[in-house]
Parts: sequence; structure tokens; C-alpha cells
Amino acid sequence: MSIPKIIHYCWFGGGPISPENRKCMESWKKYCPDYKIMAWNEQNFDISTNRYAQQAYAAKKYAFVSDYARLVVLYEYGGIYLDTDVELVRPLDELLEYKGFIGMEHSVPTPYGRTLLVNTGSGVGAEPGCEMIGKMLASYRNAAFVQETGEPDLRTCTQRDTPLFTKAGLQQKNEQQELDGFLVLPTDCFSPFDYVTERMHRTPRTFGIHYYQGSWQSGDKANRWRKRFKCTKVGRWCMWLRQCSPRWLREKRRSLHNRCRLQWKKWFGCRGLQFGSSILLDKELKLRLNSGSRVTLGDRVESDGRVSITTGYSSRLNIGSGVYFNDGAVISCLGKITIGENTLFGPGVKIFDNNHRFTREEGVSRECAAGCITVGRSCWIASDVVLLKGTDIGDNCVIGAGCIIRGKVPAGSLVTRSGEQTIRPIETR
Repeated sequence: MSIPKIIHYCWFGGGPISPENRKCMESWKKYCPDYKIMAWNEQNFDISTNRYAQQAYAAKKYAFVSDYARLVVLYEYGGIYLDTDVELVRPLDELLEYKGFIGMEHSVPTPYGRTLLVNTGSGVGAEPGCEMIGKMLASYRNAAFVQETGEPDLRTCTQRDTPLFTKAGLQQKNEQQELDGFLVLPTDCFSPFDYVTERMHRTPRTFGIHYYQGSWQSGDKANRWRKRFKCTKVGRWCMWLRQCSPRWLREKRRSLHNRCRLQWKKWFGCRGLQFGSSILLDKELKLRLNSGSRVTLGDRVESDGRVSITTGYSSRLNIGSGVYFNDGAVISCLGKITIGENTLFGPGVKIFDNNHRFTREEGVSRECAAGCITVGRSCWIASDVVLLKGTDIGDNCVIGAGCIIRGKVPAGSLVTRSGEQTIRPIETR
């Protein structure tokens, strides 16, 4: 199977196509004379089949409707999609032998430089039923353009699709890359025009030029020079000073305070304490570490507000890198507690790997029986959750607010409470 000789474009909203865009579309016929050109609009595309597209159309955000519609038609018919402001400069036939292709572009300037993003608007092609197009399309299946807050979701197609390609193996290299038969092309192939610096980087590899609807143009000359300056090394350094340095200094100060505190605790208390190079625990942290316990804290373990950690003799507490605790979290470790990397704990979470001993004859004893608790990687433990002895939570789980957990929770699970809430009018009594 190969990519069909079809060029798709979308034009929703019924407005006139500008002469500049007409000129770009004429280049399609010049370099691809035997291709069928298909226009998609309200008359031949059913917007009502998808909530995201329906809400974006109602808000008159037609570019976002196009982001969804182009994936639908490519997955069903195959072919090539181009925005109306993409001018072709040579034929596309050599790209038809792949399962699909897409062009990259540079992001806006950031304090850490400019990253590479894939852009379905600059140029994308695929055979019918292409797996990569299907993955991009799946992200719209349950999406809503109008969020719960009432604000629109203004993430662009580059922000939505680039993480999918990164997960598939795309590297931040401005060179041709092939992902299981799907071709990712460098910026000079479809985006040689830099909309920030307003410079053209056309090469013999260039197939088309995306002009971005002239969005780079601005009557404010100072603003245009400001954008160009941000792309320089000095500009990135200035952005870093303004945006990142205050946070960086706060983190360094907090980490230094914690390392001194923990080192003191290791010298004169818990000799089994180990910790990473950057610890971002809050100053309200309460540590009661038994001298016979073994405690390991990974890099960038962070807390906000009051967090209490207690260990017993011969206990083992292992907290992975990137773990975050919100206000009011409590950890009581008399046996063994293991928390995986990048797990988040909401306010008021309680973790107890021990129970008081009790019998019918003697009642409750102050003596405790210790056990084990394991929490996997990249989990979200919401507010006021209680984890009891014997808990084993797999990776990538979400535990809803107020749950009490004991036992095994398989990886990738969502756990919520099943109680119902009733609302009725107040009666005068």
C-alpha cells in the first residue's frame, strides 16, 4: 500500500480565501498535476460526530476544527493534507512510498532554547488506516474544546501530537527520522520559513513553504525585534533570568537547608539515612527517624506544608525521585514502605504500614504489628486517602479522594468511592 495521490485541505466558516492563499494552492496543481484536490467544509464533513469539533465550531475557532477534520479524512481516505498557506516548490511523489510522513518546525523561544515540534498543518501524508494517524485521532475521541472551567482548550495540534511522536521514538534532532515506516522530516522540508525570526532557510530538500497565515507579521516593529532577540544566546539568558532564576534560587536555598538538616540527622541519629542531591522538603517537615531504620530519599523529593514521617527500629522507607507530598501527609513506617518515582500525594494522605494488636479477650494493645506497603511509579494518590498495611498499588494508578486502600491494586487502575450524594431543599422545622 502507498499514499494515494490526493491533496486535502479544510476551509470551515465560509469566509473568503485570500489571494495569497489562492497563489499557494495554485502551486499544488503546478507540482502535483495528477493529484486529486479535495476541499472539506461544513457541507461534506459531519462536525456533530465529535464533541471537540462541535464545540470548536460553535466558538468559531475553525483552525481547531481543521486540526481534527484533517486526521479523520487522512485516516479514512489517505493522501496528503496541506494548509491553504503552504506553497509547494517541488513534487511530492518521492514521499508516497512511505506509510506516512510529517514535517517538523521550531517552537517559540524559551529560556532553554527552541524545541522541535511536528505540525500536521505544514504537511502530513498517510496511507488509509495509518496507525500513527489513528493514534493522533484517538486523542480527540473523548476530548472537549470547552473545558470544565468554561475556558476553551487552545492547545495547538503541535502540542497535542508531538508527545505521541516522542513516545514512538522521535528525537530532538533536526534530521530525517523514520518511525516504523512513518517518516518525520526536518524543518527545511515544509517549514523553511521561521515565523519568529522571519528568515528563510530553503534548501534542495524543501518540498513546501508554510507561511503560517502571515501570523508572524506585526505592525509593532519593537515586538518583532524582541522575538528575534529571544532566539539569541543573550536573549535566552535574559529570559532565564526573568522567568526561572527566582524559582531556581528558591529551590537551591531550600535544598541546601534540607541537606544540612538531613546530614545532621544522619550524623547524630539515623545512620541509615540516604538522600539525593536536591531535596525540596518544606520547612514544616517533621522527621522522627529511629536510629535503627533505613531511609532513602531520591532526587527532588518535594513537599508543601506540614508533612510528618516516622520510622521504627529496623524499618525500611524508600521514597523515589520526583515524589511530591501536599500539606498534611503522614507516613508511619514500622515495617517497609516503598514509593515509586514521580508519584503525587494530595493533602491529608495517611500511610500506615502497621496496626495495633487487639484480641477479644484483652482488647487493644499499644504494641503494633508491622507490614509492607508498596506504591508504584507515576501514581496519583488524591486527598484524604488512607493506605493501610498490605497495600500494593501498581504503576500509573489513580486513587480517588477519601478512599481507604488495603490489598492489591493492579497497574493502570482508577479507584473511587461508590457513595452517592443527595441534594434536597431545606425544610422549615
